Amino acid sequence: EAVESFDFAAFNVGDYYRAVNEKILSETISKVLYPNDEPAAGKSLRLAQQYFFVSCSLRDMIRIHLQVPGKIVLDIGTGKDAILARLCAEAGAKHVYAVELLESSFLSARATIERLGLQKTITVLHGDATKIILPEPAEVCISEIVGNIGSQEGAVPILRDAWRHLKPEGRMIPSQSITRIAAVTLPDSLVNPQFQEIPRWYAERIFEQVGYSFDLRVCIRHFPKSHLLSAPAVFEDLDFQDRKSTRL
Repeated sequence: EAVESFDFAAFNVGDYYRAVNEKILSETISKVLYPNDEPAAGKSLRLAQQYFFVSCSLRDMIRIHLQVPGKIVLDIGTGKDAILARLCAEAGAKHVYAVELLESSFLSARATIERLGLQKTITVLHGDATKIILPEPAEVCISEIVGNIGSQEGAVPILRDAWRHLKPEGRMIPSQSITRIAAVTLPDSLVNPQFQEIPRWYAERIFEQVGYSFDLRVCIRHFPKSHLLSAPAVFEDLDFQDRKSTRL
């Protein structure tokens, strides 16, 4: 949410774009989903989108449903900002071990934790989650390594191995990933989709920054069920909570 959704001072002098600039920027993260991730700008936006959506849902699960307070938590793939580890600390975790494979992200995450004064609650560890040894058993494992198709980011072998870090009563967050698929046909109104004026202006600025235009992959909200050509079916069903499951 924008700190200031409308700048009346900019509006009064005729700078209409700047008047709503903060609001547009705050909505950009979810305006166009899954941008081309070949350029650096696309990679950055996709990473921000994934953290945004997953963090919103995990914040609720961590605090309410899975009772993180007082627990030892393992965060796999904490990322440069250690967002999920910080959410767990905020929710009252006894201690969080945040594991990061990439050295640059590890150094950034460690610096962030030190800057926030969270060293007593969060320990950032550099290494491969499938090889690292924790100082003590964890009770909850959280991760954000589930892709648009659940297994595409390598979650299956990593989370299967993660059970060795957990106590027998341990919990996985997320506990399951179901990917569904169906054949569709686009409504006539979406055959040649177009942005409204302001989103189009921002898309053009992105193209200018990257240096060329590219196809945008967009999410269609409230897709009409009447345009389904087949019944939705399960493409992949991963049960992360059952360490013995044949579906993992």
